[in-house]
Formats: sequence, C-alpha cells, structure tokens
Amino acid sequence: MFSNQSIDENYVPVLKQIYVSPEMILARLEQLIDEHYKEEKDPVFYADRLALGIQKLNHITREHTQQTVFMLVQQRVLLESKRLLLVGGMPIKFIAYELGFEYPSYFCRFFKKMTGLRAKDWRRGMKICQRLELNDALPLSSNRNSKPKC
Repeated sequence: MFSNQSIDENYVPVLKQIYVSPEMILARLEQLIDEHYKEEKDPVFYADRLALGIQKLNHITREHTQQTVFMLVQQRVLLESKRLLLVGGMPIKFIAYELGFEYPSYFCRFFKKMTGLRAKDWRRGMKICQRLELNDALPLSSNRNSKPKC
C-alpha cells in the first residue's frame, strides 16, 4: 500500500486551463470599464482584473473592436462627459472632478483632443441643436426647411 508520505512527494498540482472566448472577455472588459472608468484609466488595471497580460488584452480588443483598451476607456470617459455636459448644467470643473481628472484643465485638454471642440463650445452647440430640433417638432413652426440641421 501507499503511504501518505509517498503520495505527498509525488503530488503535482494540475492547473486547469479554461478557454474563455474573446466575446466573453470583451463583455467583462466593458463591464469593468463601466464600473471603474472614473477612477481607473490605466489599461493595466483592466488587464490585471481579467487575469491577462496587457499585450494579450490589447490584441483581443484590437482584433474585435479596432481599438486598444486605453482607447475604449477614453471613449467611455468621453461618452459620460458628453452626457454630463448636456444634462443638468453642471459646471465644467465639477464634471472634470466627477470623471476623475485631477485638474479641470486636464479634462478640457482631453475633451478638445477627442472632439476638436472646447467643452463649453460643444455644450453650447448641442443646446442650440436641441432648440432647433424642438422648434422643428412644433406643428406651427414656419420656415422649417431654412433651419440648419444638427
């Protein structure tokens, strides 16, 4: 019979490798970005959470979305910044802090780089477009065809 000692000496742990599809990885990445984009903008954070190397994760994201993890995080921050600029009239400096920027100037630089417009100009333009769309929706609105479309 075998003794416990001989079993312990010969024991080699078997590591199970589980295949996780790229679609599942991307779904989990999207969830992680939604949960942490305000405080975590470093792609390594997301790679660590997914137990993947950053190069592997970037390979997957580039293959399926044509974007890197960094770009996906930036897109999420931009989406939320646009939402906050449109809703509630929150001052830009508060939006910057809400989105995890250390200084409002960093947010303003980020927004201009991503959109080509300053945040306040983008907000102003969107407010004008909303007013024009509202006027177009009114049944008695005259000169509908002469108004610019946004």
